[in-house]
Amino acid sequence: MHIETTIEDIQEANELIIDVLLRKSDTITGATRNYLESLKDYLKKNNQTTFTNAEIRRNLRIKETTLRRYNSQLLAENYIQRVKKSKTKSYCFEVVDVDEYSNLKAQINGALQNCITQIELATSPQSRHQQNGEVKEKKVS
Repeated sequence: MHIETTIEDIQEANELIIDVLLRKSDTITGATRNYLESLKDYLKKNNQTTFTNAEIRRNLRIKETTLRRYNSQLLAENYIQRVKKSKTKSYCFEVVDVDEYSNLKAQINGALQNCITQIELATSPQSRHQQNGEVKEKKVS
């Protein structure tokens, strides 16, 4: 017994698994990722690059202990960094790379699409019969 699969079936499976692959290849927890994406949205919406803990606690309504846990994980994984304000000599934070998650998603999508392309090339009728423009002939022994 065998199961036949079409390239379209594989493409649909890839669409279903992309979020799982994205989360599994992430170096931070799901809750911290959700916080980071909310933080990026907040900064973009407010046309900001830096933020303080008090500002984020107030605007994203996150408990102080939870915020500290998220930020310590993001600092440890280099998703955010501390920045010293020269005027007030106080610290704030900034996101190191706002596009890192979309870049990771593009990389995973590229890898999955490359697999589809390889399958298409391997299963196309022309590739079975031709190689380097020459028709392959079976050798009879």
